[in-house]
Amino acid sequence: MVYSGDAEKARKEAEAFKICGCGEKNPKFSAGNGIWFCENCLKSRKEQFDKYLEKFLVLAEEYDLYNEASIGLAERSEWKIRLLK
Repeated sequence: MVYSGDAEKARKEAEAFKICGCGEKNPKFSAGNGIWFCENCLKSRKEQFDKYLEKFLVLAEEYDLYNEASIGLAERSEWKIRLLK
């Protein structure tokens, strides 16, 4: 059974002992949820994020081009339907 005093003590000990996922002690950057990152890991995460963002932007551009073509077809079809009425 864990008492509130024990939980508070464990939390303080965990805050005092910070370690990055790569094993570096006392990392500088916090993710805000108890996870800490050293500078090297943060740089690699940023590089990975930028790579995925670049891929996403290419797909978003293709998606927008496809939608513009679809919207144009839909507008022409709507115009034809109005003429037939």
